[in-house]
Amino acid sequence: MTENEEHSDAYQELQHKLTTANASADAAEVHGVICGVISSNQELPVYWFGELFDQAEEGDLLVADCRSEVEGLYTNTIRQIEDAGLGMQLLLPDDENSLATRAQAVSQWCQGFLYGMGLSGDAFEQQLSDEAKEALEDIASFTRMDVGGIEESEEEEDALVEITEFIWVASMLIRETLLTNPVEDNQESTNEYH
Repeated sequence: MTENEEHSDAYQELQHKLTTANASADAAEVHGVICGVISSNQELPVYWFGELFDQAEEGDLLVADCRSEVEGLYTNTIRQIEDAGLGMQLLLPDDENSLATRAQAVSQWCQGFLYGMGLSGDAFEQQLSDEAKEALEDIASFTRMDVGGIEESEEEEDALVEITEFIWVASMLIRETLLTNPVEDNQESTNEYH
């Protein structure tokens, strides 16, 4: 199995578990949140799981299984980002899905990333370079992508690939900027994942 097939399987498996557990977000948005939290050098807050599974009942085994999957994704994403190689890949549907579906997932990933960054409070904005602030604004603009008007064409496909690559570069730039200018931790230790 190739790395892309494993990545596609990971997306599909997480999406299935999130849907089964009645989560309030899809796989792309969840991965975006995780990447935003990691990029802002924060821990994944425990209270976020309450938001993600806001309709869950106490002791729901599907939610527990899904939460475990999300925690594993968090750990793996940290590992990928800290890897000296290419770092993490955005967790998105594969090319077998329609272009509109994939574009919607890119938009949701961006929404999640912004939300994850926001979980650290607004202190991170003061730590960003002008280039990183512009990258964050660009990511925000992709949340407003008009996916309804996307047609299946090679030009649109190429544009989505470029946008996805740009988002990867922008998120890594933001992370690198905040690594050199860390955000003060505004959260109490009881709110952290670890």
